[in-house]
Amino acid sequence: MAWNILHGANDSKDGKAHAIQIIREINPDVILMVETYGSGKIIADSLGYNFHLIAPEGTALDDKNVNLSIISSYPFGERIDTNFPFFWVEGKL
Repeated sequence: MAWNILHGANDSKDGKAHAIQIIREINPDVILMVETYGSGKIIADSLGYNFHLIAPEGTALDDKNVNLSIISSYPFGERIDTNFPFFWVEGKL
């Protein structure tokens, strides 16, 4: 599943709860999420999924300035970083 959740689903009442409900209904194995802005970890934890923030290693997982996340029902493999984490994702699941 690929989803731009628009400003971390924070612009509408119960936005994160609605995002979680939609994901739960679709039941994807992997979600490539754009515009997570601090909400990705909360969403992943609510679903019991693994979470990876596309940001330099050591970045707080709830950093509201970070745009990209991967949420997966499977564990992640080796971490591969890029010099441009805001713009694209390189790596292995």
